[in-house]
Amino acid sequence: MSTSSSEDTILYDWRALQNDRTGNKQKENHKLHTVLQKEESGQCEDSLLLETKGLTDKELRLRLIKFGESPGPISRHTRPTYMQRLRCLLKESKSKSHHQKLQMEQQQTDLGYSPELCHVLQNFKLPDCQADEQALCQQFDQPDQNKKWREGIIKSSFNYLLLDPRVTRNLPFRSHTMSQQECFQTFIHAIFYVGKGKRSSPYSHLYEALEYYKELKTSKKLCSKVQHILQVWNAQQGVISLHCFQNVIPVEAYTREACMVEAIGLKMLTNQKWGDFYGIVSNWQVKRKRELGIHLLYRAMQIFLAEGERQLRPAYIRQ
Repeated sequence: MSTSSSEDTILYDWRALQNDRTGNKQKENHKLHTVLQKEESGQCEDSLLLETKGLTDKELRLRLIKFGESPGPISRHTRPTYMQRLRCLLKESKSKSHHQKLQMEQQQTDLGYSPELCHVLQNFKLPDCQADEQALCQQFDQPDQNKKWREGIIKSSFNYLLLDPRVTRNLPFRSHTMSQQECFQTFIHAIFYVGKGKRSSPYSHLYEALEYYKELKTSKKLCSKVQHILQVWNAQQGVISLHCFQNVIPVEAYTREACMVEAIGLKMLTNQKWGDFYGIVSNWQVKRKRELGIHLLYRAMQIFLAEGERQLRPAYIRQ
């Protein structure tokens, strides 16, 4: 668990929820977190009282000056006001230090992502890849029909991202109270799979999990993607399947998928392998591929925020 630039916004990573198999457990953790926060607040107040108790007027003045204050005469009438001011400054200072510690923890968590994505998550300076995406589109817009393309040239493919709703917590609804950086951090942390789909079977990635959920199939060792889908369903929630970049030929969808996987990093996903690049993008440097992947992920988030969160539960999936 970590926090971003806003102390009121808590970001969860899907990997931290992997072993959380019930929705009730998450609620209990949230209640425990609230209780601990109250206890910590009370302990902080007691600590401040002890820290400021017994200060002489001269010591009180020096402590205030150290915080950049310019206190006037300290007498028995003004002393309580200055003492309260010092306690407020100490509390703010401790809170700021705690927040910086949480930010450092978040940065450590984000180290599993590519360096380019880490930089964006921490500083929110998005790469300008509009021209690169346009070059990708143009190359596959009118493919040579005499050339053999992987899976043909019918424009019925798209990309999809699987998101954990326990992380997004209805991000489109909450987004108006968050910064764009916080939205993007939450969106990235919720993605546990990046794939390429086709119109004839848009939910093929969920069908396998459904068979295990209904106990039509059994296995001692499931792939991590199926395991995670089952964990979401067992928590009485539905998987979010975000479809984007639709109506393209298969090799374009594969290339977009590869860019996004490259940006996020394989160990931060349940994907089993790196993606395949086609066309001009296959000759680009890794850094350029990752930056295009970040650009595509941000565009996917904008689609998600505009369309709203829709969860897919077992009862609504038909094979």
